[in-house]
Amino acid sequence: MLGPNSVRTVERMLCLGISCLLVLFLMGT
Repeated sequence: MLGPNSVRTVERMLCLGISCLLVLFLMGT
């Protein structure tokens, strides 16, 4: 089972991943 800490970590990882993708997309265009 996922605890509050695990969920928070996943959300943080998703936010960082989306931010990286946006930066790469903006730099690529």
